[in-house]
Amino acid sequence: MALAVVLGFAASPSAAAPQPRPQPRKDTLLEAQLLQHIKILASDEFDGREPGTEGEAKTLRYLGKEWFDIGLVSGTNDPGHPWFAPVTLVAREPAGTSASFARKGRRLYVPTGSVLMLTSGKRALVENAPLLFVGLGRNVDALGRSELAGRVAVLLDGDDHGSDRQNALLKAGASAVLTVLDGTRTLEQVAARRSRSGYALASDMLGGDLEGFIRPEAFDRLTSVNLRGSYFTAQAGARAMIARGTRGRILLMSSVTGLRAFHNLSAYGITKAGIRFMASVLALELGPHGISAVCVHPGLTRTEKTPGVVAAQAKAQGVAEVEIEKRMAGRNLAKKLITAEDIAQVVVFLASPKSVAINGDSVAAGGGAPGAIHY
Repeated sequence: MALAVVLGFAASPSAAAPQPRPQPRKDTLLEAQLLQHIKILASDEFDGREPGTEGEAKTLRYLGKEWFDIGLVSGTNDPGHPWFAPVTLVAREPAGTSASFARKGRRLYVPTGSVLMLTSGKRALVENAPLLFVGLGRNVDALGRSELAGRVAVLLDGDDHGSDRQNALLKAGASAVLTVLDGTRTLEQVAARRSRSGYALASDMLGGDLEGFIRPEAFDRLTSVNLRGSYFTAQAGARAMIARGTRGRILLMSSVTGLRAFHNLSAYGITKAGIRFMASVLALELGPHGISAVCVHPGLTRTEKTPGVVAAQAKAQGVAEVEIEKRMAGRNLAKKLITAEDIAQVVVFLASPKSVAINGDSVAAGGGAPGAIHY
């Protein structure tokens, strides 16, 4: 019965078209009143309404009077402060900043004045946190807290001078955000804008969000050490071996990111792929001198930084640390979190005469990558 009625109505050519919903009448009087208030509060008379200034006091007096005039009743229950509950504000401005970077325990040189660190709290400190390159940071949702927790997100500034991307990364779990000023904005411009006094509610809390900015040439020093450091070290070693007539092998350390593409690791992966190619060239050029070369590609490996990363990810995801380690181990075919000792065993073999058949090649040492074929 119901189906017949519906079909009959749909087929009826004389059915009346649905009438459009009446639009609510525009309250032009209210609109004009609100616009007038906005013009008054935005005028120079209120000096920008900045907290802690006479402009703020004028703004509060104006709002209180208007509320009273339209018949509102105070809800503070304090005759001395009928409209506003007093709070203590403190003025803050950056007093000091420092940043240091290390690779495999060795301090990396960054020119003085190349990095500016800022925090929303009294002070903030992040130690032994690995860097995670996120490009322009347009798709933070794809990263997730498990990727960002315990890490410093490295972001390219581009031409986006706002703070939305940085705030999104911090909210998603990054320990800090380091913005590379690769666009038109300079470190001096950031310092001039962000080093001014700011106001916040008085609090005994020390920590806050940590945000940094770095000159592009300084960041280049940090990343180029991956490739340049290996190149110049291998070059010096080869020259010494040739001069002494020493036959032997040069072992280069790369990463599985030099063999496969990984999301958000483009800059890092490029340098590691360069080391892989370097081993092939060294084997070709140094072969006549009795010198071979091999490149080792470790994967996710337990190091001195692993406990901190595991703890941060466990806290971010609300699970036990043992669960995080289990997930890490599950990323390779061995289902084991590879250790530095495991990598050392591979290196010992490659440095021995028993590995003479391996030359100019790459040796993956990450426990086995699912579905990977390396050429």
